[in-house]
Amino acid sequence: MKNIVIGGAWPYGNAFYDAGQPWKTRTSDPETCKSTIGACVYLIANLSILLHPFLPFSSERIIHWLSVTSEWREQEPSAAQTPSDLSVLFSRIV
Repeated sequence: MKNIVIGGAWPYGNAFYDAGQPWKTRTSDPETCKSTIGACVYLIANLSILLHPFLPFSSERIIHWLSVTSEWREQEPSAAQTPSDLSVLFSRIV
């Protein structure tokens, strides 16, 4: 992964997700879908650690959902795991 500023990671992750089109590759190319989702889960897990000092409550929820630790080190979550207690992380601002 490139060295990117935290704020630049969100658009990068969104663009990567959109380009991977997991909603299409889910049935047509499951391995590509798995790779796309796995990379996005990896990015989210590691950003939650980086942002923990600034967004502690949101980061803790993500850490719980992905079953990773809050240790200041690279996280390697399992994309195959489905959290049982997902909810909205942030309310939509209109």
